[in-house]
Amino acid sequence: MFPRNKLPLLLAVALAVLPLQAQNFLFKVGGGVAGHWSDSRPVPSFMGGAAYEYEFSERWGVSPGLFLQQKGWKHPDADVTYFDDPIEGDPAKGYRTGKMGRKTSLLYLTVAVPFNCYLRVDEGRYVILSAGPFASCGLTARRDIQGDPSRTEGDRISYTERGFSMPSGGLHRFDAGLQAQVAFQFANGFTVGLQGDFSMLNSLREGAARNVAGLLTLSYNFHQGNSYRQRQLDAMWQEQ
Repeated sequence: MFPRNKLPLLLAVALAVLPLQAQNFLFKVGGGVAGHWSDSRPVPSFMGGAAYEYEFSERWGVSPGLFLQQKGWKHPDADVTYFDDPIEGDPAKGYRTGKMGRKTSLLYLTVAVPFNCYLRVDEGRYVILSAGPFASCGLTARRDIQGDPSRTEGDRISYTERGFSMPSGGLHRFDAGLQAQVAFQFANGFTVGLQGDFSMLNSLREGAARNVAGLLTLSYNFHQGNSYRQRQLDAMWQEQ
């Protein structure tokens, strides 16, 4: 089995060897919510980056890209067990339970390779259905904690942990999964879509949690080169 920590490198190589004369170069941004498959609550999410769109035909294509993505989740009322002063004769009774809030934020560098199906609905206008793998390498990790009953003074109110080896629970740096999108492309080169990212790997070193994100995206295609759809647009403008 291919080591999962090599997946980002594998996809980056795939991106680099695609023809540099790819027909369409595009920028893409998006915003929405992220969480994971558990009892967590969602947090704001965003993405931004660039991609090449290579068309195999008028109907099929692929658009590998490189993006920055913010993901995460929060537990506003997490149950915790902590050690207080032991009770004489029964040290086990020195443990107490309480609640605290935790918000985890992760910034990833993501390589995505979605394959596209173009459904023409009018001159220069297409419904685009996309799906393909993604792989992410974590750049930063942050956890904001409020109301920790095991702390004292100001730390009991709030404090912040940074890095992927957090005392309150470590995180895996690498992630990978499936990205899917349905979008509508206008004749002016803008595309609006709904994108979902579904992780296949556990993001926690202890416990089970997989990232998931839903985004509203906006991209602009510069229509470089002589693509199938660009030839249709050129013909449409010449007829007017």
